[in-house]
Amino acid sequence: MSNVYTLYFATFQVAFKTLPGSPVSKLMLGGLDGPSQEKVFIASGAEVRGYTKKGKQFLGFDTNLTESIQSMYVPLLFHILCQ
Repeated sequence: MSNVYTLYFATFQVAFKTLPGSPVSKLMLGGLDGPSQEKVFIASGAEVRGYTKKGKQFLGFDTNLTESIQSMYVPLLFHILCQ
């Protein structure tokens, strides 16, 4: 399970929590270029999940890799995964 926090007037608040599962091996921000990268991509085990800034899951897929994901790159519209 992962907690995503926001900083609001010098206090941390929980934005959302992910479902329990494998430990998170990589977390990346993605979306449009610039400061408005509002998507969170989490790799845990051989699975990748994508969440909006409000915590709604919009993407989830199993990569069929035998080992857990060690590296991830999210440019604009596609993902690059390495084990």
